[in-house]
Amino acid sequence: MVCVFSVIALKSQETQVGIASFYHQKFHGRKTANGHHLNNDSYTCAHRTLPLGTKVEITNLNNGKYVIATVNDRGPYARNRIIDVTQQIAKDLDFLDRGIAKVQIKVIKGEPLWYVIKASDSAQFANRFGVKIGSFTNYAEAALVAKKLKECCGAFVNLGRTTNAGKAFLLVAGNFATAEEAKNLLNNFPHKIKEPEIISYNQILETLK
Repeated sequence: MVCVFSVIALKSQETQVGIASFYHQKFHGRKTANGHHLNNDSYTCAHRTLPLGTKVEITNLNNGKYVIATVNDRGPYARNRIIDVTQQIAKDLDFLDRGIAKVQIKVIKGEPLWYVIKASDSAQFANRFGVKIGSFTNYAEAALVAKKLKECCGAFVNLGRTTNAGKAFLLVAGNFATAEEAKNLLNNFPHKIKEPEIISYNQILETLK
């Protein structure tokens, strides 16, 4: 299965800096404040005051890695911490071993940053083309590259997550009617992108069936 997300420009933001911690495994499966069950493999978090459902960008200030998460719980209850995240987020931000990290939280207002493309959205992508940028095993690394592409090329970027072969993230930029149009975008990519190639979105849509 592949979940595909599109990157949309951020609007005005609220920020907060402080210490983040993560949920102990014993909380996995327990009910969160929004009535759902905590999944330590998901991208959710707990905050004391932000409305449930708020999308936030969480950046580890020690290494610059960031993820997008949804507030679905209340906490943390330790006074010196501002957010609790899942173990998956802690892993992606590289503080799973340490236990805590100094982070910056940005509230994403307006349109959500990630749009999950469903099988019912296939008309938007069927028989169209993009530029395959590469695969990543780490969400935060993939998101950083996607953000850079958005800034330098203004490219519509898709992030596909495959679950049948471990955790791999596939970045595809652009949404074009022809492979030739996709090639024009490819020619504007930064030199740091290794071996980008033209890909048909039909290959991605096939995994959604």
